[in-house]
Amino acid sequence: MNHVMGRSPMNRMWMQDTNNDGWGPASTENPYFNLEATHSYSLGNDFNHQSNLTQYYTQRVIKHWIENFKIDGVRWDLTKGFTQNCNAGDDNCTNSYQQDRVDVLKSYADYSWSLDPDHYVIFEHLGSDEEEKEQEKTKLVLTLSRKFTLKLLDSTCCIDNFLSSGVERMRFGASIQLK
Repeated sequence: MNHVMGRSPMNRMWMQDTNNDGWGPASTENPYFNLEATHSYSLGNDFNHQSNLTQYYTQRVIKHWIENFKIDGVRWDLTKGFTQNCNAGDDNCTNSYQQDRVDVLKSYADYSWSLDPDHYVIFEHLGSDEEEKEQEKTKLVLTLSRKFTLKLLDSTCCIDNFLSSGVERMRFGASIQLK
């Protein structure tokens, strides 16, 4: 939900196809995508998550997946790209705290939980400590039962360090909060 490739219908309906081959970047008329990525980790065409149309589309997808496919969670890829405040190649900006990114991710998570309170929301996001702490305060974390968490950690890494505190932030893609 943060980038698509050239053959996506959402891109193809409004794209710059100068070679007439069905490939090209978003055009200025595209209501969903940025002309250039607004973060330093660009891949494909970058969604503008400050656009009301993109937010509405994203919520419709979440609702469809939860209600029709009965999914129990979503792993959001490249969540650092959910900001509109930076430029391609500006790692300092992209890696710093971005309120617009926190707000839009929180709104998507809250919407998921309004449809299914047990829905897992997983962010591929290694932000600044300040932003990750904000995510923890606003419930933007992966919530697992203690039993499952310990099994997961035992099979991956660092269980001894994890057991020393009630809540521990892990630096491999998601924060984990014990119930």
